[in-house]
Amino acid sequence: MSPPRDTNNNRSSAIQKAVDACRRPTNTTYLLTGPPSSGKSIAFPAALAGGRSTFVICVQMSERTARSSAAYASSTVAAAGGPSIACLGDRQAIAGTRPARALTYVSYKWLERMATNFPALASIQTPTRLPTDHPTDYSAPRDGWLLFFVLDDVHAQTMDQELGYLALHRVRRAAEDNNCKRLPLRVVLATSYPHPDTLRGRFGMKDPVWAAGATVSLGDRGGGDDDDARFGYLRHRVDEWVSPAMFVAGCKLKIAEILADDPAARILLFVMSGDQAGQITADLPESLRGRWSAATDGADVSKIEGGPGPGLVIRTPDFAAAAPLRRIGHIICPHSATARVFDNDHGREVEKLVLLSRDELQFVRDHSSGSRPRVHHMFSEEVARDAEEGGGALFMDGDCLEYWLRALRVLGPAAVSQESLLRLHPALQRTEWALIRLRLLGLIKWGNDAVPGREALLTEKGAAALEAADKFGLDIRVAAFLEEVALDFADASSGAAEGASEAESSDVLLLAIVTAAAAPGLVRRAPGCGPGLDDDVLAELGIRGLTEIGRGCWYGGDHWVDAAYWLSAIREGGDAPHLRGSPKTVTVDARRFASVSSKIRAMCRHYGADYQSLVGEGDDLVGDIRHFDAQGEVIRPVDTMFYRWMEAFRHGLIYVGADDVFAGRREGILVSTGKRVGIHPAALVRLDRLAESAESADELGFYLVHSDLERSPDSPGGVHAKGIMSLPVELVAEFEDANPESTLKERVAYNCNKPW
Repeated sequence: MSPPRDTNNNRSSAIQKAVDACRRPTNTTYLLTGPPSSGKSIAFPAALAGGRSTFVICVQMSERTARSSAAYASSTVAAAGGPSIACLGDRQAIAGTRPARALTYVSYKWLERMATNFPALASIQTPTRLPTDHPTDYSAPRDGWLLFFVLDDVHAQTMDQELGYLALHRVRRAAEDNNCKRLPLRVVLATSYPHPDTLRGRFGMKDPVWAAGATVSLGDRGGGDDDDARFGYLRHRVDEWVSPAMFVAGCKLKIAEILADDPAARILLFVMSGDQAGQITADLPESLRGRWSAATDGADVSKIEGGPGPGLVIRTPDFAAAAPLRRIGHIICPHSATARVFDNDHGREVEKLVLLSRDELQFVRDHSSGSRPRVHHMFSEEVARDAEEGGGALFMDGDCLEYWLRALRVLGPAAVSQESLLRLHPALQRTEWALIRLRLLGLIKWGNDAVPGREALLTEKGAAALEAADKFGLDIRVAAFLEEVALDFADASSGAAEGASEAESSDVLLLAIVTAAAAPGLVRRAPGCGPGLDDDVLAELGIRGLTEIGRGCWYGGDHWVDAAYWLSAIREGGDAPHLRGSPKTVTVDARRFASVSSKIRAMCRHYGADYQSLVGEGDDLVGDIRHFDAQGEVIRPVDTMFYRWMEAFRHGLIYVGADDVFAGRREGILVSTGKRVGIHPAALVRLDRLAESAESADELGFYLVHSDLERSPDSPGGVHAKGIMSLPVELVAEFEDANPESTLKERVAYNCNKPW
């Protein structure tokens, strides 16, 4: 339904007043408020860019969101004679002192990379290398033009936003220090949820360089008393920590209930985590098959918005991650979402459910444009009333490895100095250990002191790993793993490496790329199936002889199953299991398989690996792995790849006693802390087989290495280890012998911030 004409006129008037206010010379920073769909992302920036000699850079949550906003603005505003519009990717630069178009959409990650993306502006710096350095003089243009940065959705407070903000803040601070009074730069902080806790001390309320000189409004939030009629709650109080499985089951029942009343309903469902999307669409009612349109995060929803229905859009509740949808009749709202929170007991971040704040709940409810949908809360009204106000950057509750690495890229050594421009610092009890772990991974370096000082810098490996993490969306540890393998390949190619041939190093790099790109979750066990994968399932997937290989079947696990499946399926082509129908005992994400293949090609180009050797008729890496496994052996590239993975995830090493497995206990000891942790029930390793292999080898137990921890109150230590890889005992011993300072033997008392 289109809004009434007078509503459109009122909105246009509000936007013009906001533009006039922001162009006044009295202030340089403005706080722009307005409810969703009030024009903060499209209409306001376009109107602002319509002024004479005015250039606007509108910063969005991601490159995908920026491209979507730019496309919509071009089809509406620019097509009607408005300003010229462009979108820049995260690695596209502005060559001169101003953008080429009047309105340019970028992401916060683009802003973080300002040093290379906008060098003319980034050159205004307060020096950071030595206190005696002199700042570069900046001569502002004299022709009267203005450059606006519109920072959208500032209430979300993501890591990308904070670091993009930091890069721009550095320029503003340097301009003030250098007395650049003619700097033609103004900033608009745009938010839908401007309550004090979100902004106080977060977006410049303390720093005079960033203090908002004026607040500009595009209107109050719509709705009122009639919202109560639109909202539905569960009648009985459901504990806020309801399990994800119960939430999925409840959503399926709710969808069936909605469709019974409205067979053509368009439903927007927010899930707790991304993996729930497939679980909800897996068992569609028979009546819907063939005429049900479903779309998840990143998919084109135009068919659902414009089609006759029924339709289902599934999104994760990433705060302010996407614009409201049109013609949505029903919204299903969760009470919590998955987040990574640092756990002192285990010395790293743990995946757990975090209750949505009031702002986040309101964001979910506001997610329909031009309609007033019915909102189905999957919790009681009492839980909604108890929701707390937002405020605070949730990523700061994680382990902060990525945050520190990226902050060092923006600020250099000044990031860890007492005078750092960082507004947000991780808790002191774990800050040093985050930096120490980065140094152990070879990503940063400093002098001989126990703790980092002004000399802390990214290493070449760290800069390269961070570039790969940005480019391919990789975890920092995975990027470090890949970079180490790439360095081995470079040494072998130049003849500098001893023991490994160039061909072997090339195979290691290919295996590492596939393992990094395919995981996690390409292959999953079907609900109700037993733990691990037996021989029949391996044969069904076409990966028998590729995983659980070698003497003792040591080489296997979740990430390796994903990699082995892709390696096998890509060679089999049209005969791959996921193309001829999903196996019964496991599920294969066919849509993700295609995206993984595209990602592997791109990563091969990035690292200089030969993708064709994976699919061509000449080299047969898959055949070599099977051939050696038939003899109870493992080819050297597989052994080396597992070694490098363990090296990158050394903090996640778990020792499992064979007797525990024989007694039916799925648990082990996290070596870095000495704490017990559970093994996730969905892990694709056969603990019984590994325990039998350990007993046969006269070992008391065996080793696993995990990449993630998930909160599980009923598990030992209150967590489940996920992303499991199994390792030969000899491989772990080899690593410990080669690295006497290794964290495999390190136990850290995080509460005391010192080693035992």
